[in-house]
Amino acid sequence: MKLIKETSKKITKALFFPENKKSLIPNWLSFSRLIGGITIPIIINKGASIKTIVKVTSFVALSDFFDGKIARALNAESEDGALLDVISDKFFSIFLISGIIPNNKIFITNGILEITIAGINANTLKNGGTPKSNLMGKIKIWPLSIALAMGYISMSLKNNNFTNINPETLMNIASVFSLATIPLEIKNVKDYYNNLKLTKANHKALIYEKETKKENKKAKTVTK
Repeated sequence: MKLIKETSKKITKALFFPENKKSLIPNWLSFSRLIGGITIPIIINKGASIKTIVKVTSFVALSDFFDGKIARALNAESEDGALLDVISDKFFSIFLISGIIPNNKIFITNGILEITIAGINANTLKNGGTPKSNLMGKIKIWPLSIALAMGYISMSLKNNNFTNINPETLMNIASVFSLATIPLEIKNVKDYYNNLKLTKANHKALIYEKETKKENKKAKTVTK
């Protein structure tokens, strides 16, 4: 519960009260992915047009590419923004994967790996670290986004009774990209786990240093 409260405070600060106001632009771009993860399954089920789905999905995917670049260009990078970026990525992936699993069971593996990454990141936060999106995460999001886009367009075609394109063909393409993403997700899990081990080691070292200082202070007091 404490971790959730602290994380919520950091996200709120990143979105509304950042020290550098310029960071509002990349931070809200990052947050748009979280919103997109919720929005896309809803508009699909309500029969949104293919054009709308492609636009929304493309914008959300591109936001992951531009938020970091904009933050660096504006010299507006921050730990809270980096945390928001990681959380938005995970929620975006997990929400969309959950929505497509009933139509394509291959995505179950993607979902398990994304949840694993989220769990590792939560553990990193618990140990005083700050999870940050890495290169593999940025690379992974592209095939995963294509897989999800193809899958949701396939679902939309069925909902709209569109017959010019075979929905099953698009879903098969989605399956291929879903499978292609799995090795990248596994590498991403390993990278985040290594970061967690380093964070734990640093956390233990910090605790040991504090305890040592306390013992030394007590020893000096007794000597006096």
